[in-house]
Amino acid sequence: MSAKKMSSSGAICRRYGYELPDDALRLIFSRMCFVDQIRLSLVCKRWKTLLEGEDITPTDRLPWIMFYGWRTELADRKELVKSVCKLYVPSEKKTYTVEDGLKGQEDRGKFVEAEALEYKNGWVLFQQNSLI
Repeated sequence: MSAKKMSSSGAICRRYGYELPDDALRLIFSRMCFVDQIRLSLVCKRWKTLLEGEDITPTDRLPWIMFYGWRTELADRKELVKSVCKLYVPSEKKTYTVEDGLKGQEDRGKFVEAEALEYKNGWVLFQQNSLI
């Protein structure tokens, strides 16, 4: 990070953050979505400490939607796997690509031919089709 960016983010924290008590900042942070809370934690050490030290629940209660797809292709006499993993955040109407690539099946790991079975509390349970 450049010195100019560091000084400007520090100035933002000094200008706005230190004028407000911790309780007021927590209230503001609680009205932000999860991704914005992550961004706010990067502004200054005080905001990061407040966000990490407290269990501030983000406003976006909608679950993120996960898409994982794959297909095998034959290239140069080698079987390759084309896979993509995307997360859609409804509150932001934004898609994040976690993984997108064409690799050998041995490089793909556990998600090749995997199927999502169950989800709860932000966790997803996968099972490889070959084990069914």
